[in-house]
Amino acid sequence: MGKNTRRVACALVAVAVVGVTVLVVFGKPRLEKDVVPGNPWRDAIYDFQTLLTGFAAVAAAAATIIAMEKTDRASERRHRELVEIQLQPDLRRLERALNPQIGDLRGHLLKLSDFRNIETRIEPGPGLDWRWMVEFGNSHLPSLTNLDLVLTRPQFEDGINLFDGITTRFLQELTKLNAEVIGQVTRHMEMDLNDDFNDPARAAYDEDFDDAFEHLKSNVGMTVECLRRLVERLERIETKYSSEFNRTLASDSYTAR
Repeated sequence: MGKNTRRVACALVAVAVVGVTVLVVFGKPRLEKDVVPGNPWRDAIYDFQTLLTGFAAVAAAAATIIAMEKTDRASERRHRELVEIQLQPDLRRLERALNPQIGDLRGHLLKLSDFRNIETRIEPGPGLDWRWMVEFGNSHLPSLTNLDLVLTRPQFEDGINLFDGITTRFLQELTKLNAEVIGQVTRHMEMDLNDDFNDPARAAYDEDFDDAFEHLKSNVGMTVECLRRLVERLERIETKYSSEFNRTLASDSYTAR
């Protein structure tokens, strides 16, 4: 019920009460044992006083309900404000965890997705797989290392416990895969610089190279896919809480003033 409606209703009730009071007090009563009529309005009030009492009771009940609803709305508003105040620290942590990390992860995803085009940059010939791994290391090892730095930033790690289960699972898988890929690529780059074929370490690596190559390509593909899904989950979280973030930032700005 709007303010204007309540004002009109209160005015009508006041008019009715005043009118009834005036008629009862100053109206001419019936004479000769209610045979000779008095003031018609006064007589009507006395004749239908039970009905009027019922109307008054209904009006009183309606007023009580309106007052209770108003109290409930105020209580709900205070509860919502209290909850928002309690959630603000977590929302700030979540906002810091997502920004600017989401943008950085998108950039690394774009760079790493280029691994599928490496073969187009390598001339065909012997040692194609070996040269593929060298090209991948030169092109993407810095991005893999920077990706690890993003995932281990303090503000990102501080908000991890606010992520849902699916997001944290993708994050755990990505962290594990990225570490494995970095280790595999780093080892291959070291072996590429080691041209001593009599070195037992180089000989052992050459012997197992085919398996290492297939394992690396598989891990790179899974890393890129896991990173893509993590970015999607983080973007979903950001979209879900964007309005809360804005309110929190606005509140912080207002408090700073």
